[in-house]
Amino acid sequence: MKRGHFFILFLGLTLLLISCKDNKSSQQETQTLVTGNPAVDQLTKSIDSDTNNAELYYDRSVAFANMEAYDNAITDMQKAMKIDSMQPKYYAHLSDVFLTYYRSKQALQTLQVAADRFPTNIPIRLKYGELLITLNQNQRALQVLSNIMEQDNQNADAFFLMGILMQSLGESEKAKKALKEVVSIDPEITDAYIILGELYEQDDPKLALQYLENAITVDPQNINALHSKAFFLQNHNRVPEALDLYREINIINPSYAPAFLNAGILYIEIDELDKAFEQFNILVGIAPTDHLGHFYRGYTQKLRGNLEAAKIDMEQSLVYKPEYENAINELADVNIELKRQALEK
Repeated sequence: MKRGHFFILFLGLTLLLISCKDNKSSQQETQTLVTGNPAVDQLTKSIDSDTNNAELYYDRSVAFANMEAYDNAITDMQKAMKIDSMQPKYYAHLSDVFLTYYRSKQALQTLQVAADRFPTNIPIRLKYGELLITLNQNQRALQVLSNIMEQDNQNADAFFLMGILMQSLGESEKAKKALKEVVSIDPEITDAYIILGELYEQDDPKLALQYLENAITVDPQNINALHSKAFFLQNHNRVPEALDLYREINIINPSYAPAFLNAGILYIEIDELDKAFEQFNILVGIAPTDHLGHFYRGYTQKLRGNLEAAKIDMEQSLVYKPEYENAINELADVNIELKRQALEK
C-alpha cells in the first residue's frame, strides 16, 4: 500500500462565463458555462434542470478542479454546501481545492468546521490533522491525532501522522515508537519503513538497512524506497551498490533527477570523471533550471581541465541561484586560473 502525504499545487485556468438573461423577465437570470468540456457542460445542463441538487454542484466542482478552474470549483462547492451541509466529502473536496489554489487558511478553516461538525468522522479528522502538521500547527495536530487514537487505537494512518509529527519536533524515540506501531498494524505501508530507516541510520545502521529493504520488498519499484536505500549505501561507503541502485532507479524513472545527481557525485569521488560528466549532462537535460546540475557539470569540467566550459556552467548555476556560494567560489577560482593561463601565453 502506498501513501503519499504531500500536497501538490497547480496553476489556475480561467473559464469563460457567459450570462444569458431571459428577455421576458429582468428579475430572472441564469449562467451558462461554456467550457468545451463535455462532462462539465452536461452537468451544467443537469443543474439548470435541478438547481437544488447539491450532488450535481459537487460533481461539477470536481470536474472544474480537474480542469484547474478553481474559482468555479469553489463557487460550486459553496452552492452545494448551502443546499446540504452534512456531507463530509464536500468539506474534504473544498479544502483540497483551496490548497491547490494556494489558500491554506481557507482550507484549514474548512476542515476545522468539518471536524467540529463530524466529531466521529476519522477520515475528516485525519485530513485536518495532516494539514495542521503541514502548516506547523503542532500542538493542535497533537491533540487531534491523540483524540483519533483514543477512538481507534488500531488506526495506522493516525500513528503514521503521529510519527511524522514527532519526527518534525525532534522527538525521534517517540517517532520510532509510532512508526513501529504503523507497520505492526499494516505491514504494507512503505513510507513508514522508509522513515524508520532514516531514523535508525545513526543509531543502528543494520536495523536501518533492514527497514529500507522491507520497504522495497513491499513495493519493489518505489522510487523513494530505492533512493533511500541507495543514499544509505552511499553514506556508508558502499559505492558500487549505491551506483547499481541509482542505475536501477533511472531505468524505472528516466526523469528522476536526484539519482543522476547522486550518481555523478559518487563518480567524482571515485575519480571517474567521464561518467560523472555524463550523469550531470543528463541531469541538465532533464532539469535545465536546476542550479546543482550546472554547478556539478561545471565542477567536473574544471577537474577535467575544461575551464571555459566550467566557467559557462558556473555562471549558469548562478543564474538559477545567484547566492549559491559553491558556484561563486568555484567561478572565482576558474576565472583566476583562466587569467593566469592567459598571462602565460
